[in-house]
Amino acid sequence: MASCSSQSVLPILWDYSGSGNWKFRVKLELDEKQLLETTEINVEDIAEDKEKKEFLKKDAKAKSVIVQCLPDKYLDLVKDARRAKDMIKSLEEMFERKSVFRKFYLKKKLLALKFKPKEKLEEHFLLLDSLARDLENAGAKVDDTDKIYHLLLTMGDNFSTVITTIETMKLKT
Repeated sequence: MASCSSQSVLPILWDYSGSGNWKFRVKLELDEKQLLETTEINVEDIAEDKEKKEFLKKDAKAKSVIVQCLPDKYLDLVKDARRAKDMIKSLEEMFERKSVFRKFYLKKKLLALKFKPKEKLEEHFLLLDSLARDLENAGAKVDDTDKIYHLLLTMGDNFSTVITTIETMKLKT
């Protein structure tokens, strides 16, 4: 983990797989610093000059927080953004695409997922859930039954009796 501010520690956005959690953490950081509004409203919507000046000060701080949490390889995505809101939008467009390719990529990753013998079961469940959530965010429909099917497919031979038991149960679909 890398430090994004003097008071808190946030992960740096390294790739597609962590973008949802990264955005959640950055928004919490901005909220804690009372800067979150800069990602939600437009400066043009503010009528009074005094309020605009205050907003622009907050916006500069918010942009700084966002940039501190990005590695150099993603800085080009936000360099042309004039406001923190625009930075977040540019990153969303890049990392939260709802394209067919994004869905395919995530589905392929989910189908290739296998439980590793040295892996903790909880970590495996969290990874599977995270992939399913990313797939839903990309616009695919993933219901609880699909999650169960994918979970059963990822489990190894050590869990064959558990899988057989679950397969023979009457599940509500």
